[in-house]
Amino acid sequence: MLFFRLHLISLFLLIGASCLVAAEKYQLKSIEGAAHSKQKVLLIVDNETAQNEALNSAIYRYADDINSAFGMAVQVHTFPSPEEGGTAVDLRSFLQNSRDSLNGAILIGNLPRATFEFIQNPGTASIRYQRWITDFYFMDLDGTWLDTAAGWAGSTGGLVLDRIDATPNFASNSDAPSEVPADSFSVRWTGFLKAPETGLCSLAIISDNQRRLWLKDSLVIDAWVRDWDYKYSGATTLVKGELTPVQIDYAEEWGGANFHIYWKLPSATAWTLIPNSVWFSSDNSAGLNASYFANVWLQTSEKNKKIGSATGWKSDTSNGVFDGHYAKDGSVADSMEIWISRLDPNTAGLLGNPTALLQKYLDKLHVWYSSKANTQSKSVYFITADADTTSASDRKFILGLSAIYGRDSLDVILADSAEYATNIANPAYGWATYVGHGDPLYLGNGFRAKDLRGYSVGPRIFHFASCSPLENYDIWGNPWSVSVGSAHIFGTVGGGFVSIGASKTSGDNQLDDLMYYAVVNNTIGDAYLSWINERIHKNTYSPREGIYDWFYAETLIGDPLQSGLLVPEYPVSIYKKSIENASSKFKYSTQNWDATGRMKNGNSTARKIWLNKSQTLK
Repeated sequence: MLFFRLHLISLFLLIGASCLVAAEKYQLKSIEGAAHSKQKVLLIVDNETAQNEALNSAIYRYADDINSAFGMAVQVHTFPSPEEGGTAVDLRSFLQNSRDSLNGAILIGNLPRATFEFIQNPGTASIRYQRWITDFYFMDLDGTWLDTAAGWAGSTGGLVLDRIDATPNFASNSDAPSEVPADSFSVRWTGFLKAPETGLCSLAIISDNQRRLWLKDSLVIDAWVRDWDYKYSGATTLVKGELTPVQIDYAEEWGGANFHIYWKLPSATAWTLIPNSVWFSSDNSAGLNASYFANVWLQTSEKNKKIGSATGWKSDTSNGVFDGHYAKDGSVADSMEIWISRLDPNTAGLLGNPTALLQKYLDKLHVWYSSKANTQSKSVYFITADADTTSASDRKFILGLSAIYGRDSLDVILADSAEYATNIANPAYGWATYVGHGDPLYLGNGFRAKDLRGYSVGPRIFHFASCSPLENYDIWGNPWSVSVGSAHIFGTVGGGFVSIGASKTSGDNQLDDLMYYAVVNNTIGDAYLSWINERIHKNTYSPREGIYDWFYAETLIGDPLQSGLLVPEYPVSIYKKSIENASSKFKYSTQNWDATGRMKNGNSTARKIWLNKSQTLK
């Protein structure tokens, strides 16, 4: 099987990842007229994807397209997937070793992901942990990332209470001890279960959230995932009257909380709650030993590492999730050195076979690189009915897009799901921004990600300032079958080359100024990097500014070498119109817009609107 073309290939042993890396370095060409400070791009491919001959060929063709278009050197490498033992730490080490003249890296296929967390509302009853996938870890090549299982600031350690519980069953957060925070706590119950009869016993747990059950040192139920109200079951043989050792672990993330454990005895035909009378503690008295932790990790420590942290303690063991990001000098903020983008068709699996989806994406991208056609000259800004076009965030979107495309080439549209679909099929649009509510499967206007199967779209660049549009793996590493951002890339034909958004929670107060000061005269990858480095120095740990809480969730997928405006010749030189000129006085229809510039409810007609006064945002 052809793994990679053999001419100009050098093989390296990647120390630390213990994998064979195949690389081809393209000859560096002239990049006259391009404002690129770095001149190298990496395409890193998971081993399984690299073994597919057709995909392998398409990936090298993509490398040729980048080299021809921008004069950049391109290296292609393989790397093991998480299932093959690949880790985020090893992948970052590889990038660090390759950083010389490195502009950025495109991760193709199922490659390791890093997760980040912070504690929201520390020291209060409404404490909760927030976690998400972050590629910033790979973009920062020289900063310090800590994984110290940070705990609750309101406690002197992770363990806050030991007591005897009559039963592990409870119905809501309010049933937990007052010493435990309402959100983000965990419990370990230990003791014995005395069965009333002998035989194979089925057991089941329904809870919000994570749960595990051990009986006689055997893991009978293992569902340590953040879902809720699903039934997880297992079975084991019990002996009548025998005290069977039991351990139950439970963790509550946020929101509602409950735990119910059921059994179906050998003689029974129905499931029933396990009664209090069969639980015994370690000293053979009624009930179970219960240890409550003010974190979701069942961890305790009074060791305080204090580096820039607002939390009251840090454990001396990790939980696999980064909770601190610092510069080498110990300051909280740190710059990123490269951009990272991902091409993972597994995140759009509801739309087809991942191999076929990736092949189709690379094919349509090649057609675009080959055509160099200047056919897209407009941008579109989709907003919800409650949008306020006079607000600072909305004005930044409008001014930024106007600066790239010109003030007469921006449409601001209120659209339901049908209108959204109609308008993203417009071949005149090069950039489409959606601001509104959403989740991994839906946009807040009712549009479903799965509706994009084989759909023809115009915009090359999709920009989502909403919740979780690019969420594709949860914090435990379980892949979602589709996300809005991935669907716009892999499920479509024509356009849909790159998506910008969040893997957790975002909003127009995060991504509004990406175009405003970063993307003009830049590719998306370089603009994204510039925007991050501007934003990150506004992000603090204590006190934490609310609008930056979700900053580490922002992510980029697709081809990062797209630019705001198409031009006939390469390298890309984006048409630049000053933001001051873009903010000229415009008129809008008072029939559809109220006196403040807020769109009136009930209007679903696509309409071009402009700012009602001149303003330059600083």
